[in-house]
Amino acid sequence: MQKRILAAAAAIAAMAAITIAGLATGAEDVESAKLTLRGWKVAFIGSAGQSKGELTYEGKTRKFKMTGLGIGGVGISRSSATGVVYNMKSMDDFVGSYTSGRSGVTLGDDEYIKDRMLWLKNEKGVKIQLETDKEGLELNLGADGTVIKWDD
Repeated sequence: MQKRILAAAAAIAAMAAITIAGLATGAEDVESAKLTLRGWKVAFIGSAGQSKGELTYEGKTRKFKMTGLGIGGVGISRSSATGVVYNMKSMDDFVGSYTSGRSGVTLGDDEYIKDRMLWLKNEKGVKIQLETDKEGLELNLGADGTVIKWDD
């Protein structure tokens, strides 16, 4: 039984590492927009979260909502983040489905992770780099699917 649990944990860790490595920006990525957001997340093997934020693109600001489901993790947390969006050609390139990988531990208002950056990528090639601040009690290792919609 322990071998199965360890094998499952190793598979989740490998999937998260591959996902995170594939999301980082490269020389071809172009900074397009900035964003801020606030949200929450709960996890017990599976995870769910929701955030609301504002995107600023070419001098225009628009409100959006993020909802996500994932695998891996346990706990509950609140978060805020600032971010940079890459590769947008229009405001509507921002909305859609995103993938991401994550790992870390949150204890109270201190976050013990190697890097506070979170990367997301959608089907249009748009990448989001988030720098997060979290509060709560949470152990993370897994991958998420996130949907961003306008909150008008």
